[in-house]
Amino acid sequence: MKRYILLLLIIFFGRVIVFSQDGISKISNDFLQEFIEIAKKNSINKNLVDWNALENKIFDIAKNAKTPEDTYEAIKYGIKMINDGHSFLMTAKESLEWKNNEKNDTIIKIPGPIPYGKIIDSIGYINLPWFDSGNNQSCILFADTLQSVVKYLDETTGLKGWIIDLRDNLGGNNWPMLAGIGSLYETNKIGEFVYPDGKRIDWIYRNGSYIDNDSIIGAVSIPYKLQHIGLPIAILTNNSTASSGETVLISFIGSKTVRTFGTKTRGKTTCNELFPMSDGANLLLSTSVYADRNGLIYTGSIVPDELVDLDGSSVSNYIIFNKAIDWIDGQYCDKKK
Repeated sequence: MKRYILLLLIIFFGRVIVFSQDGISKISNDFLQEFIEIAKKNSINKNLVDWNALENKIFDIAKNAKTPEDTYEAIKYGIKMINDGHSFLMTAKESLEWKNNEKNDTIIKIPGPIPYGKIIDSIGYINLPWFDSGNNQSCILFADTLQSVVKYLDETTGLKGWIIDLRDNLGGNNWPMLAGIGSLYETNKIGEFVYPDGKRIDWIYRNGSYIDNDSIIGAVSIPYKLQHIGLPIAILTNNSTASSGETVLISFIGSKTVRTFGTKTRGKTTCNELFPMSDGANLLLSTSVYADRNGLIYTGSIVPDELVDLDGSSVSNYIIFNKAIDWIDGQYCDKKK
């Protein structure tokens, strides 16, 4: 993409005045090229996009850009043209806030809803909410808090089963969720990323750590070993279960002890990989789709085992919840026979 600058000299009352025609600066040009190179190489839709049309369009939108920030709207339009329904640009300012919510590494609270649990009819109920932070201390605090909920409930005498409530879990950063809930997994392999070229990378939970591509992505401070092994697990979903919330859901699907209840999920079942950009922004680009531990691929909304497709009211939520309790009670009774 060439850059044109026209300098016009006009002599007016004996003075030379210089006018510069609007045009994209080199730093803005290079920043757009950076986005294009990342997207063309890594996008899940890289073989479906008309890259010439995309390039022409975003350079037209950013034709007067002087700074990388001036190109953000053009890049966001380019992401729409990629059309994977999940990718997005996190600006430099947003990235700074995401990585450092408290402006330092001493985090004393979770930035967002807090995981909690309680015993209901001898069933361990866990509310696992969304979590959206890139600050390492925040991530560890969330994972440790979630695991402490599991531990507290697991210490209950006569526990019959588990309910994991993923309703309204809109996603965010998935590793604190997977590491925090991980003591409930019965296998090390809990899912897969599947790429356009057919390559598959396993999701692994081992000893408090979430691992993919043989790298530890994150871990709880002190791993907890579950006491009540093999109990039934009911997972609750709704249309606001999305992205990383769907990752947690898929990480349990395929287990013989798990059944899902509720409404269809949002359908953001692609992995958004983080690509740092030169001005401090981050491109969250969909690069693969999710598969469960048995290799079954998920594209779009996930339909629960027991679909309760109602209006989302308190009555609907009550029905979903009680179906899960009835199923766990039935499994518990069958096991005691």
